[in-house]
Amino acid sequence: MKLESERLIVIPLTLEQMKLYILPDPSLELDLGLVPDGRAVPEEVIEVIQTVVLPQLSLLKEQYVFYTFWTIILKSENKMVGDMMIKGMPDEQGAIEIGYGTYEKYQGKGYMTEAVGLLLDWALSQPSVKKVKAETRKENIASQKILQNNGFIIEAEDQDYLHWHLSK
Repeated sequence: MKLESERLIVIPLTLEQMKLYILPDPSLELDLGLVPDGRAVPEEVIEVIQTVVLPQLSLLKEQYVFYTFWTIILKSENKMVGDMMIKGMPDEQGAIEIGYGTYEKYQGKGYMTEAVGLLLDWALSQPSVKKVKAETRKENIASQKILQNNGFIIEAEDQDYLHWHLSK
């Protein structure tokens, strides 16, 4: 599976590719045929992948796209510029939640806004998905702009976070 725009390719990583993702070498980039760019994975992300993502991918092979990272590739450089994730299958109301992150040197160029748009188009075309949710820290203006530019509206807020949604 591959989502594509003029500048980007977005692909969901397989179980084997997620195992490569957490290695401290360019094995994932080489496996994907990409130019390595010194990507470093924070320890807290490695822990989430090892304790949550990999076990889910091992059990739910058919629906892996709802549990894996979707990597974002910049066509012009053939490099990874960020990742997104759907945080599980749609709930009883047909809602899914997404998360995303742009690698620091690629921030501020509109890549994540574009990639989130691609993921939304795909997700909302799935019959079981009726609503997409996301949350941002109140001080994360860049992330809020990504959601606003993709049509999300604020559903609720608490002390630290804004909770957003987009419905079909």
